[in-house]
Amino acid sequence: MAKSPEMQRFQFIAADVSKTNYVERVVADATGLKNERALEFVWCLAGVSTPMLWTNDNALEAAQHNMDVNYSRSAKMSRAIMRARLLPGHGKQQQSSTPTRRPIPKHIAFTGSVLSTFSLAGHGTYCPSKLALRALADTLAMEARLA
Repeated sequence: MAKSPEMQRFQFIAADVSKTNYVERVVADATGLKNERALEFVWCLAGVSTPMLWTNDNALEAAQHNMDVNYSRSAKMSRAIMRARLLPGHGKQQQSSTPTRRPIPKHIAFTGSVLSTFSLAGHGTYCPSKLALRALADTLAMEARLA
């Protein structure tokens, strides 16, 4: 429930992150719902885990699949959102006609389990992808402060 329903809307857009060009469609659909303004909150939820020992025959393939879904797909989405927010011409943000208003805070949330912060035996195919996502989140937080 929105704190101020007359000013806030909660909407979601489901996306098949296995599709190559899903990011462009999602960002276009979402900004269209927002009258071409940059999105205030984006939540990246894609994730998969394939627990197995590192010595298993298909551990490297599983690790690559986990990295593709858990890290790469969220990295692509966050990059598209950051570009729409920060770079002229990549997002059709409307400038406020009242310059005294404080800018609306914007957020990108990444979802991960507790294994995003430490590793555990049997999850060598999963943990690196979520640790990489955690490092990306930290980097984006710093880069957003530069803008």
